[in-house]
Amino acid sequence: MLNLILRSLPAALLLSAGALASGQTLPVTIGQDHDAAVAALKSKGIAFQEVAAEGGQTISYEKGGESVTIDVRPWPKDAKAPASAWEAGSSAPMHLVVTHLLDVAAGSDARRAWVLSYERDGKRWAYLPEKAAAARPASQRTQYPVVALLQLPPPAGGFPATYLFQAARPQGSKPGAETTALEIFLDNPHHPRQF
Repeated sequence: MLNLILRSLPAALLLSAGALASGQTLPVTIGQDHDAAVAALKSKGIAFQEVAAEGGQTISYEKGGESVTIDVRPWPKDAKAPASAWEAGSSAPMHLVVTHLLDVAAGSDARRAWVLSYERDGKRWAYLPEKAAAARPASQRTQYPVVALLQLPPPAGGFPATYLFQAARPQGSKPGAETTALEIFLDNPHHPRQF
């Protein structure tokens, strides 16, 4: 999955060639506000469904073998808000932003290159630690035995994010065209995900 050959190619080439060749359509980013996310989908001509969910919206679409779910939820506006801003009933100023993305598609060299393009600031993908992998629900361990993790610090004025890339292949086997899932979470800076 973490192919050294892919790492040797220029990042810009990987990003453009990977996205085009693998059919990746994800024009939305984690932390993006609702209206901007919807506008991004419309600008790419992506037909999507949107339903109310948990005080926000869930947007979904399928295109070219790729299935995407985008969760938009209330989130504190201020990245420096106190921990109480994330508690139920908080009076902190909120806005609707993309808090979770799930992109499922068949694996390919181009898709893996696209996933590698998320690395930045010296942060690289690593396999999920053994203890965290064992703590995953049995259904997830069965569906996606291989899991890689990327945790990114917050951009200026933003929030940290956790990326999981999961593959439906036996551990230790070579990557191929198996089903893969890229999952991205916007993280509460006061309660970082423990992996």
